[in-house]
Amino acid sequence: MISEERAEKALRFLVDTDETCAAAKADVERAEYAYKRTKEMVFIHAEGTVAERQATATMHAKSKEAHEHYVSCLAHYGHIANKRETERIVLDTWRTICANRRQQ
Repeated sequence: MISEERAEKALRFLVDTDETCAAAKADVERAEYAYKRTKEMVFIHAEGTVAERQATATMHAKSKEAHEHYVSCLAHYGHIANKRETERIVLDTWRTICANRRQQ
């Protein structure tokens, strides 16, 4: 069973993480853009065939660093988003339990 206190905790978490979740999503967008921009800058300055330049851009240290930052932002956002979804499920379950009690 889900207690009223647990439901309240879930609701409080959702309220408290609205801005954090939005900021984390924005960080993902910025990091993805920075990663793509970094790869393109390396590509522009690389020499060789297009395939060689693409490989150089992908394997360059700055591209790898930008990609790691992107993945880190994505993981952080995923953690918050998943926890928020869990708390939504807790609230939905609690509401269902309350509705079933009222019908009895």
